[in-house]
Amino acid sequence: MPFKEYSDYDALGLAELVHNEEISAAEVLEAALARVQQHNPGLNAIIDFFPEEARRDLDNLNTDALFAGVPFLIKDLDTDVKGHATTHGSVLFKDQVAHSDCELVTRYRNNGLLIMGKTNAPEFGLNASTEGTLHGPCHNPWQLTHSTGGSSGGSAAAVAAGIVPMGHASDGGGSIRIPASCCGLFGLKPSRGMLSFAPHNEGWGGLDHMHVVTRSVRDSAALFDASAGFLPGDFHPVSAPGDCLQALEADPAALRIGFINTTPDGSALHPDCLAAVEHTAKLCEQLGHHVELASPDYDAMELAYHCALIGISHVRAAINRYLESSGKTLNENDLELATRFLLDVMKQATAADYATSLNYINQTSRRISDYYQQYDLWLTPTLAIPPQPLGYLECHGEDDIADFHERIRNFTPFTGMANATGLPAMSVPLHWTDEGLPVGLQFVGRACAEPTLFALAAQLERTQPWFERYQDIEL
Repeated sequence: MPFKEYSDYDALGLAELVHNEEISAAEVLEAALARVQQHNPGLNAIIDFFPEEARRDLDNLNTDALFAGVPFLIKDLDTDVKGHATTHGSVLFKDQVAHSDCELVTRYRNNGLLIMGKTNAPEFGLNASTEGTLHGPCHNPWQLTHSTGGSSGGSAAAVAAGIVPMGHASDGGGSIRIPASCCGLFGLKPSRGMLSFAPHNEGWGGLDHMHVVTRSVRDSAALFDASAGFLPGDFHPVSAPGDCLQALEADPAALRIGFINTTPDGSALHPDCLAAVEHTAKLCEQLGHHVELASPDYDAMELAYHCALIGISHVRAAINRYLESSGKTLNENDLELATRFLLDVMKQATAADYATSLNYINQTSRRISDYYQQYDLWLTPTLAIPPQPLGYLECHGEDDIADFHERIRNFTPFTGMANATGLPAMSVPLHWTDEGLPVGLQFVGRACAEPTLFALAAQLERTQPWFERYQDIEL
């Protein structure tokens, strides 16, 4: 029988069992593979499954490595695993096979992780829900009719369902934090430049960031310590801020936290999201932090436009490079309608427009930095509304395009600021609706303040534990 207690452990806990020879890495892997067979058909979280490669990797496993023998999954967006397609969730790229591992995957392997598959993501990560044409919809383990969020929805579903204790994720506008919120996980987006994109360029000109979604805070902190650090040639080389795992050992000093109880434009939050942020503000105050209503000064709608221009420009450039290298011709059905629309909207953008957007983002970042002269953190609900049924964030035709983008804006008005500024931000699972759906809370910190965020997250985890909640999932 597979290792039945597998899902009772986080990644560090599994590795400790292997280190102490209480169980073999092979037994841990087989337990994960059994859960894939049991749960993935109903979730559609893993879209490229290669168990035999993971089994072969056992032969060369360093059992003293930090995460020795821990099963792991890679998001199918921007991250290459040798011998497997990096499709970016797009029909156009479905045959693009990677000839080598990217730097981040190499670091993961060097730390003992056993990569056994790639996870579902929407086309180019442009949707806040994981329900694309190429791979189909990913289902939320808490309620299978609902969205996992996006774009790291496949990884989030697999972690929440106990298939793996943590999974790779990326975040160009909230794509770590959004699915973390929808699936009841911890998800930290690092500061810009913390994790290398080598050998590729930084995603979306520096708006995109890499890390993981996890069930425990300590797993995220430990893997951050193990995988952060720039390579020579990285465009934004940033040194890791110190031992984040060690930062979890003590409560943080009293922090100054501003919070918001509306959307950035003043619109009302969904009652569950309002209740979540008000509860969390009170909880932080009870823990000795100074908490008050206060927010950075920025125009969320205008900032989103300029970030979109930057992001879509890089998507267009990636498509052009692929067409040129592959000799393919772009056909209408190669791209989803919503993607074609965004490309069409931005196709008249000039180099001067790109520079103007960079300038706007930079000036907004400087204005937001004024907030952090007075406050350590900004607290928001991660999302303005709870997880939605599948289809809510699907584009249903040309007549629906405008409403589709409006629904995305209404769903996730808070997360993009941290991508624009490059500030670290995390979603912490501190609230559930009466229907049993998770609602995450976002904290945005100063640049390179990951130790502070991790320390607060650990304090919240100790005060209001969430790990055992995953036993409530019925698949």
